[in-house]
Amino acid sequence: MTTKVTFSVIADLSAQEHVCISGNIPELGNWNPDKCLTMIESKDKQDDKSIWTISIDICQENDNCEIFYKYIIAEKCKLSASMNNECQYILKYETHLTPRLLNLKEYIAIGGHVDKFGVKDGLYNVDKGWLNGQTEIQLHLLKDSLIFFNKIDTNRKFSIKCIPSLLKDEIVNLSDLSDQTAEISTKMHSVTISTLNEKNVQPKPQKKFGALLQNDPITFRTQSFNPEYVGFNFIIYCHLNHANENDIPTLIGSANLLPVTNCKTSDQLSIPVLNEQHRIIGQLHVEILIIKPLKENLCTFEISYAKHWKDSRAPLDVGHRGLGATYCKELSSAKENTLASLAEAGSHGADFVEFDVQLSKDKIPIVYHDFTVCIDLKKEKVYNKDCMDGNELEIFEVPISDLTLEQMDTLRIYHASSKKTKFYSSSIVNESGLDNHHRPFPTLKSCFESLDEDLGFNIEIKYCMRIITGELEENLRDLMDRNEYVDIILKEVLSYGKNRRIIFSCFDPNICCMLKLKQNKYPVLFLSQGITEKYPAYMDPRCWTTKNSSLYCEAENFLGINAHAEELLRNPDIIKFAKECGLIVFCWGDDNNDKKNIEFLKKNGVDGVIYDGINKINCKMENKFKLECKGK
Repeated sequence: MTTKVTFSVIADLSAQEHVCISGNIPELGNWNPDKCLTMIESKDKQDDKSIWTISIDICQENDNCEIFYKYIIAEKCKLSASMNNECQYILKYETHLTPRLLNLKEYIAIGGHVDKFGVKDGLYNVDKGWLNGQTEIQLHLLKDSLIFFNKIDTNRKFSIKCIPSLLKDEIVNLSDLSDQTAEISTKMHSVTISTLNEKNVQPKPQKKFGALLQNDPITFRTQSFNPEYVGFNFIIYCHLNHANENDIPTLIGSANLLPVTNCKTSDQLSIPVLNEQHRIIGQLHVEILIIKPLKENLCTFEISYAKHWKDSRAPLDVGHRGLGATYCKELSSAKENTLASLAEAGSHGADFVEFDVQLSKDKIPIVYHDFTVCIDLKKEKVYNKDCMDGNELEIFEVPISDLTLEQMDTLRIYHASSKKTKFYSSSIVNESGLDNHHRPFPTLKSCFESLDEDLGFNIEIKYCMRIITGELEENLRDLMDRNEYVDIILKEVLSYGKNRRIIFSCFDPNICCMLKLKQNKYPVLFLSQGITEKYPAYMDPRCWTTKNSSLYCEAENFLGINAHAEELLRNPDIIKFAKECGLIVFCWGDDNNDKKNIEFLKKNGVDGVIYDGINKINCKMENKFKLECKGK
């Protein structure tokens, strides 16, 4: 038995955009992004907005059949001018935790109604789309990215516009290349621009003459299903300092960037700037970020927590590496980042546990904080009471990424600090005789399998960054490609995460951006150390201040920021600023290990506090999610 059901929705769209529908039944694609149905724009309008409809024959087993569904705004794109097949960009989609519901019995009795895109039960819940086959290319420019070889009048300003073109992906005759009227590109890809300031932080279409090169970093971005053919032309204009906004600037020159797919995921290129006579007059330094989609389609429209946060919930207590950092300060009997420490934090009422994830040499996601460890080679016996078994140890520092999981389990491994202290016996990481719960280097998979499902995970992705001097923060040789690195961890989380509450975080802004664009299920917090004397500053200006980091979070549509408590305690107004950017605020740092500071930060509006010794500071606490389930 089938019933014809008509779905209708009001949506305010731009040119080239259309509405799709997806749902929990085969006729609506079973939430699969590749199988959502395109709706048709009707001639009717409501409040000058288009109404989109679709009629579907639905098979039902009984009249009480319930259909859950959501609406999506998308844009179709041909892969090339010579091919008929199309793909589509998911631009926006509805993210209500409870989808829309249509009961067939009620529909047959009273008919349907017209929905409004994004609005359900009076609440507007929409998020931007993720990469479902296309690649995002970001081009970053800084204040000093443009360099001229001759001296330039300091009373002049420069603006840059980025024009992409999809280079022709079919064989052409040489005569076509010399013919200026011949078609050189098949489709122009749109480019959005954002700058790291309060006025222009949201990505938007470029102005006629691009953006001024000032103190704030500029990001151009575009997406393409065939990035191997996308090139870029930067047009450079000159403005007089006293010129009005409507004055037409002078064209200075241009710089061309060929397709960047042969570049590393994150790369830096200097390209020549040519004037109208094709003479080289300078160079443009461009930082490139290529974000590829997950190879396996692990994301659907069914559920998304990426922008969901319950405002009425009390601030969360998050166990730092479980019960706390232990290698440099003894806080508990269980070593940090072990299953025992994480489980113990949960048993003392932690809402979330924060732990660090990186990859072993054999590309297995493991839990460990430092980028390096020390291993030993015993030398001939000498009399040294600080050495194990009366033997002098020769310690070698090696990156975690150079050790397989088996080697981590079998070699005698010391904390990286042992190389400085020489007290090796107290810094052994993998002592013999430990059970699996107390052993270091647990796999991420074992965390999902072993720990209480009501215990949330704040998964910090470890990735080595460059500090202000240009050096890597650790003496590492080769870093794994960011796309591959993130994809391996994401696949593990999406496969085993199920209904667990999960938050991603990372100090690397590019990794955070990848985490947001490659999946749509879990939220992302950008880790910021802000202004501090405790740690060296990072080279990336997005990391310099908590304000910069908050603006970046707003631009990339992250759920929030994980800020350094040191800066928040010094200036609590930063919390207010982040909230005005639409962000939730977590905080981390040694200052959080003081109960008075925790209370102060919660009182000033933070949504989560990460700290050591959760079993001592809040020994009578109970997990808030369990309390919610009990109705307390």
